[in-house]
Amino acid sequence: MKFIEGRKVRDVAERLAMSEADLYRKQRIAVEAVAKAILAMESQTK
Repeated sequence: MKFIEGRKVRDVAERLAMSEADLYRKQRIAVEAVAKAILAMESQTK
């Protein structure tokens, strides 16, 4: 919601019934997981 729909962190956190701090924590974990997946896909193509 934050990246695709451009919603504010406060709105996203409220919609997901969590604190902004929890949202930032989970967002960081998710971004790291996506980065690892991209690296894995890139290493398979080489």
